[in-house]
Amino acid sequence: MPKFLVRMTFIVALGAFLFTACNSNSPSSPSGGGSPSFTPTPSFTPSPTPTLSPTPDCTTVPDISSTINGLSSGGITDILGNDASGTPGLYLEGLGSTGNIFRFQVSSPMTLTFSLCPTENPPISDRDMILAIRSGACGATADAAFNDDSCDLLPEIPSFHASPGITYYVVPMDYGPGAPYDLRILSGPLPGVVCTVTPVSTPQALPAGQHLTCAAAYDLGKGSPLSTGDSVGTGQLDDSTNTDDYYSFIPANSGTVTVSLDCYDNGLNQADFDLYGFSGCSSGTDQGPVNSSTAPNTVFQQFNFNASAGATYFIDVNAYFGGGTYRLTVQTP
Repeated sequence: MPKFLVRMTFIVALGAFLFTACNSNSPSSPSGGGSPSFTPTPSFTPSPTPTLSPTPDCTTVPDISSTINGLSSGGITDILGNDASGTPGLYLEGLGSTGNIFRFQVSSPMTLTFSLCPTENPPISDRDMILAIRSGACGATADAAFNDDSCDLLPEIPSFHASPGITYYVVPMDYGPGAPYDLRILSGPLPGVVCTVTPVSTPQALPAGQHLTCAAAYDLGKGSPLSTGDSVGTGQLDDSTNTDDYYSFIPANSGTVTVSLDCYDNGLNQADFDLYGFSGCSSGTDQGPVNSSTAPNTVFQQFNFNASAGATYFIDVNAYFGGGTYRLTVQTP
């Protein structure tokens, strides 16, 4: 074979070899026709930021020291507050939803009573409060004194002994949404009930819970008309179970009858007792009101009415708020 043909044959063969070799180095198709698997990077979830209860600044709370130190023994002052917008949580340790803080120091040893029981605290029918006194720090968890439900659902801390050189914190707290309130502070010993009338006759003591309606009224005259003078009854009431004491009497003479109620409050207005008069009773239901006395925030109730000789009249002593003893005086013409 000529050299030229031999050379051409060699070149063609070499080209075929190179083409085959290049094709054999090409990537092959994936087996099975599936896509390659992919593992995503896990997402980052930040931890929630804890909600911290603020620590109260004890130095900025209202200072009532001058008011307290200005009280003489037996003196009373009122601190008007409103915890509707009071600081929630924090120093209350879950006891109340809102509250206020007051601070004071005494210049000399004092005995003090702190009361949220005054009947002018609205609305007393469903108000639920707590009272604490603390020292050292207003956010302290240890109380120097504490009370809940002394007067129904309202608190009172009686006869607290305060010493000079110590900062005390008075903390009223409210279970409810909060509202205006009256914090009453008394200096000196806790007084007894205030009695206004000076009766002449001997009091007749009523057994508790036996004269709840006019049908079960206690007869002041014990079957006889009452002549000129006074008749006195005493008893004990509360606003939950033993709410009323009914009396009946027949005046021997026509004229003005005066009915008085006292000895039920100690001057801090912790009890609200009311007085009603009627000219009749039917099946235990009062009939014919003649007069009443229901003034709040007082230690004394009284009314007059014109009575007819020989007619039967009924008096209802009602515990609207609070509880305790009372004295009823009926002055007949």
